[in-house]
Amino acid sequence: MKYITIISLFISLNVFSLPTWTALEIEVKPGKYQELQQGLDEFMNSPLGKMYPGSVELNWHLNNGDNPATHAIVNLFPSMVSSNEWGAAVWSPEAEPYREKWFDTLNATAEVVRDMSFIQIANWQPDENPQDYPYVEYVPMQTTDTRTVIDALNKFIVTEDGKKFPGLVSMHQCNYCGESDTNSALIVQFKDVKDLESWYEITTTSDSFAEYLRDAREGATFLGNSLVLVLSTWNNTPTTFNQ
Repeated sequence: MKYITIISLFISLNVFSLPTWTALEIEVKPGKYQELQQGLDEFMNSPLGKMYPGSVELNWHLNNGDNPATHAIVNLFPSMVSSNEWGAAVWSPEAEPYREKWFDTLNATAEVVRDMSFIQIANWQPDENPQDYPYVEYVPMQTTDTRTVIDALNKFIVTEDGKKFPGLVSMHQCNYCGESDTNSALIVQFKDVKDLESWYEITTTSDSFAEYLRDAREGATFLGNSLVLVLSTWNNTPTTFNQ
């Protein structure tokens, strides 16, 4: 793992250039998952879907506590600019038939639980492909001092136990998190269940991980976690309606 300082404290980088993602958490109706998946696949292969400037994931919530959401549709963008451009395309007159057909499918197959939007502000493994790590732990936080949380992780990852970490970790700040207390989150990713379980075994006995938690809690309150499996991914190189 690489030692990293925070990508941006909104001083040196334009926030509009940072990776952005949105999550639509849904409760899939009984027996409707296949129809939902097929509808999303059809949408992503439509003239409108082919304009999408990033990746879309359909995720399954393996362990989600009291949250009734069973799945999530996650839209990943290389920047906030590309996210805004996609929004303009979706609501353009030319997009109406594709947009409305997808909305009809979504409404017929699932109930919306909540939506969230985040900006990635720190990444400890920027050269890795996150799509190779489909098991995702979402760790929401209420952060009062972002630098303290970043510094705590930087300190931990150079320890003997920190160097054993087999996955990816990144930190994200809320653009919009509704009525939730969440204003930031850690995303921790693993290639498989074996790596996930071995890492949890390390953290339960690690003095350095316990110290990391104490340090991080000086700047944030951890609000639980959930475990997600990425079931399907669509990657697009954006086109226009004329292509």
